[in-house]
Amino acid sequence: MEFGPVSKILSKMKMDGHYEDATFIRKYGQSKSDFGYLPKYKATTW
Repeated sequence: MEFGPVSKILSKMKMDGHYEDATFIRKYGQSKSDFGYLPKYKATTW
């Protein structure tokens, strides 16, 4: 997990296990981004 595509994906994950997308934050705000449920079908919980 230290090399290749897995390390690139994991490097973008936040400490609490969610991923942030700058476009989503601009559209919905930081609080919804921290929730981890949106955007539908792309969020960590899906």
